[in-house]
Amino acid sequence: MAKKSGYSKVQFFYMSKYKAINPRRADKMARVYKKHAKVEYDNPNETWKDAYHVNLVKLALMILLYVYSNDDEKVSRKELKHIKKLNKEEERYLTKDDQKEIYNLAVKKMTLSSFLEYVEKQDYKENIFNDACDRAKKSMIKNRVYDRLLDNLKEEFKRYAS
Repeated sequence: MAKKSGYSKVQFFYMSKYKAINPRRADKMARVYKKHAKVEYDNPNETWKDAYHVNLVKLALMILLYVYSNDDEKVSRKELKHIKKLNKEEERYLTKDDQKEIYNLAVKKMTLSSFLEYVEKQDYKENIFNDACDRAKKSMIKNRVYDRLLDNLKEEFKRYAS
């Protein structure tokens, strides 16, 4: 199905995340989300922690996309399952705009230079990058090729950040 239309499995996954939905259903879902996902910001540090976690999740998803797309030039079903799993676990932190940003980067082939450009554009520091690598590694399939790609990415980031 993905080959005939020219879209990859990852692209289909993110396209389905923000396709047009029924307005009545959207209103109902908005009420449900408002009732169940109410976050109060009494402490300013909580706001900072939430923003940090959002950036951490986005960066971890980008790392997974990079590693999975560069091991054998495609994202397999098993790899996509792990991306979906992380996305579902951390879905409450990601907005539609975050999903679109991830989709736009998933459309392109994630190369080392494009990944480092993205990190520079977002102005991510080394500590959040290392935390995102650890988070991605928890979700990653245990494989030496993936570990090697992740280690290479960490080394390149250190060189690039210096």
